[in-house]
Amino acid sequence: MARVQRKAALRISSAYRTVSYAAVMVITGVIPIDIKVQERTAVFNKQVTKAEAREVSIGKWQMRWSKEVKGAWTRRLLPNIKPWVLRRYGEINHFVTQALSGHGCFGNYLKRIGKQDTTTCWYCNEKDTPEHTLFRCNRWTRHRIKAENQVGKELGVDNLIETMLENETSWDSVSEMITKIMKTKVEDERQRQKA
Repeated sequence: MARVQRKAALRISSAYRTVSYAAVMVITGVIPIDIKVQERTAVFNKQVTKAEAREVSIGKWQMRWSKEVKGAWTRRLLPNIKPWVLRRYGEINHFVTQALSGHGCFGNYLKRIGKQDTTTCWYCNEKDTPEHTLFRCNRWTRHRIKAENQVGKELGVDNLIETMLENETSWDSVSEMITKIMKTKVEDERQRQKA
């Protein structure tokens, strides 16, 4: 069942198939199937209310996520899954998923899967990681400044998700920044491959 659920979550999030089960479940906010079964069983047997069962499920999931070996970049951005899972707004897309998973148009990922020979950023010759792309590369300064002005604070690894979850406007600003950066990187990568 977990394999089927993972496949569905990969499609929901438009994630690459290399994203781990644990990370894609957090990104999509879908409770892992084994925990969900326990939740439904407890409610069916009238041991707890739906709200109590959900609280227990999120607690179990959080403990599992905290110990997870895979999905380190996602866990760094989303160490606490409850606010992410319980949010009332905010759609993810292919580009936001790349940024949250670290599986996308980043030099370190592309080298790991054999798509390029180096981890170097095409724009500034530093090591190209999700952190570098989103928060440090000078190529994307304009997009970062625009988003930071809209949300009223500097963005970084430690506050990106917290900022997105503050309100719908902040979500839209940060999501737009990520989408523009990643979409441009993907287009630039296609041009590089043609050349």
